[in-house]
Amino acid sequence: MTTAAIIILALSLTAGTFEDRCKELIGDRGAVAVMDLETGNLIAATHPEILFSRRFPPGSVAKILTAMVAIDKGIDLPEDFSCTGHEIYGNDTLWCSMRCGHGEVDFTKAMIESCNLYFQNLAKDLTADDLAGIYRTLKLEHRVGVDLSGETESIILVPATDSAKLEFAIGQGSAIQLTPVAMLSLISGVATGGQLLRPRLAPGKAQVLSSFPSQNALHRVRGLLRQAVRQGTGKEAEITTVEVAGKTGTSTVLGDWVTHGWFVGFAPFEGPRIAVVVFLHRGEGKDAARIAGLVIFSYFRGSHGGS
Repeated sequence: MTTAAIIILALSLTAGTFEDRCKELIGDRGAVAVMDLETGNLIAATHPEILFSRRFPPGSVAKILTAMVAIDKGIDLPEDFSCTGHEIYGNDTLWCSMRCGHGEVDFTKAMIESCNLYFQNLAKDLTADDLAGIYRTLKLEHRVGVDLSGETESIILVPATDSAKLEFAIGQGSAIQLTPVAMLSLISGVATGGQLLRPRLAPGKAQVLSSFPSQNALHRVRGLLRQAVRQGTGKEAEITTVEVAGKTGTSTVLGDWVTHGWFVGFAPFEGPRIAVVVFLHRGEGKDAARIAGLVIFSYFRGSHGGS
C-alpha cells in the first residue's frame, strides 16, 4: 500500500476514539485487538465474541513457532531448498502458498515469503510432540486473558498422523485452533523479547502468561518478522511513520474454497509500544495486513502516538 493511500484512508475515518477507528476499519468482516505492551491492556478490542470466544487455525502465523522449535532442536535449516509449488508425500499432495513455487529458498526467504513446503520439510525431522509442546510451554492452550468475559480456551492437540503433523506445522487442521486473543498474546512475547503478556480490559500492571524457552531462536525469528513486512507477505502493513514487524496467515476452511486471514504484529520494531492482531473472515493474510497497517498508522498519528 502506498503512503498516499494509507493517509487518505486513515484521514477518512470518522472522529472518535481509537477503538472507534478500529471498528470502522474492520467493519463486520472480523475483529481487531491492540495491546499496550507496557501494561497488557487492550487499547482496542472490536467484536469481543470473535476475539475471546472463537477458535480458528492460525495459518502461517504458526511458522513462527515451527521455526523456533526447529532452531532450538538443532534441525538443519536448508540453504538451497527447492520449492516447486507442490510435493508428493505418501498419499498426500502438499501445496505451497505460492502454487507456482518459490524456487530456491533458504530459511530467511522461507519465512519472509511464507513457504509452506520449506516448513513442512523442517517438520519431517520434528516429532508431533515437539510441535505441540511449544504451544503448551507457552500456555497458549489455556485462557490467556486476565478479565476477558466469555473467553474460550484454544485447542492444541498432538497431531496423530504424519499428515496431520505437517498440517500442524503450517497452522492448518483441527489439531490447532487458537483464539485471536491467544494470537495477540503470542506476538506480544515476540515483541517484548520473550515474555507473553496476558491481555486485560481493566487498567493494571502487566501480567506475564509465559516466556519463550530459547532467546537464540526468538532473536533469529524476530528480525525476520520485520523483513516480512518490509519485503515479504506482510508488505501491505508497511507504513513510513513507524517500523512494523509481523506475520501473515491464511487458514483454509472447507477445503480450498473459504479462507480466513490473519496478521499479528507490533510497532515500532525497536522499543515496541503496541501489539496487534487482525482476524478477517473470508480473506487472506495480505488483506489482514492491510487493515493492520491502517490500525497502526491511526494509532501513531492520534493522541496515543503523541502527534
